[in-house]
Amino acid sequence: AKAALPEGPELLDVLDANEADVTLPLLVLLQGFPGAGKDHIGRTVAAAAASSSSSIVAFSQDEFDSSSSKCLEAVMHALAQGSHVILCRNNANVSQYQRFLQLDVVEGMCRAVFVYPAEVNDPSFGYLCAASVLHRKASGSDHPTVPMTEVELVQLVDKFRKFYRQAPGAHAVHYLRDDVDEALRPPATFTHAWESQVVGTTASFDFLRAWGLGDPAHNAAVASGLRDADRTVAELTSLIARLAPETGAMPPFGSYVGCQLTAESVALLRERFGALAEGRRMEVHADHVTLAHSVHYQSDREAWTRAVAAIGEDWSDIRVTGYVDADGVIAARVALPPCVPESIVRSGLPHVTLYTAPGVATRTSIDVLRREPLSAVDDLVLAGSVRLVQRPV
Repeated sequence: AKAALPEGPELLDVLDANEADVTLPLLVLLQGFPGAGKDHIGRTVAAAAASSSSSIVAFSQDEFDSSSSKCLEAVMHALAQGSHVILCRNNANVSQYQRFLQLDVVEGMCRAVFVYPAEVNDPSFGYLCAASVLHRKASGSDHPTVPMTEVELVQLVDKFRKFYRQAPGAHAVHYLRDDVDEALRPPATFTHAWESQVVGTTASFDFLRAWGLGDPAHNAAVASGLRDADRTVAELTSLIARLAPETGAMPPFGSYVGCQLTAESVALLRERFGALAEGRRMEVHADHVTLAHSVHYQSDREAWTRAVAAIGEDWSDIRVTGYVDADGVIAARVALPPCVPESIVRSGLPHVTLYTAPGVATRTSIDVLRREPLSAVDDLVLAGSVRLVQRPV
């Protein structure tokens, strides 16, 4: 390998400048039944942020003619500009959010957080949402939920309820007033078990009428009288402010300098540690040692090229010193070749992320390695080549 550092501190200067003042924006996945008021909440929070130092952008997939790819492109562009993003999107299961979650878990562009209604199991919340959709239909609104049939409406609400109970680590905000007029609450016959009552029937409106939702004036009163939009906006704004300072540990996106392991080394790692991941449906990584994320690569290509050249191209003495298996991550701690200072590893922990559980970001390896004791590994030596891996912005 070549000498590890160029003359003078240029490499470390490049790394330090690269990481200065870099934070990871939030991607707030705002969930809610049709009629909950997600779009209004998201737009209000974003508009309020425009007059402060925060940059928050709100999107609804409905704005893109239900095109997931166009919505994703807009979200990625906003995150790349450093803005927090609120994404308002109806969905019945977490798989429909997977491409957006990859912006966090796989691509490192953001920190994704789910936000759901605190009253998801309160019949009054389902009643509010149903009344809101029916009010839109009666008032001639052009909102995308208007074409929904009554059967589709009740099926969706029941599916959303089931989904929310399965969302680990999600944050709750309140949508209902504390001092609700009892005249606006649902009757005792109203239940969340709508799907079992309605599927296969053609008389869905009979159910709605029995629940008091056949009267347009009553629906309008419920839509406004149960909702506390100011409270929801305040809680969501506070949540974003509380979570945002926690996002400075990793750069938002971009290229990275890493030692790409040889095919033989990758095979050795998978052979040695594959049994730990067996039967756990974990994603396989085990292909590189990250040295530094090059967030500002595009603005200083020459400096990065010199920095990478100074590190040396081929490494043949990367030794695995131990491993951890915790919190959905299996990661190996490594020692770099003697000629390479560990100061170029900006996390301070040279390692290889081997496997991650679904929904677990690869950067979790750093926290786990700092916290958990290492399990011993006998005589495992790896090799690889230093590369600047460029990701499109």
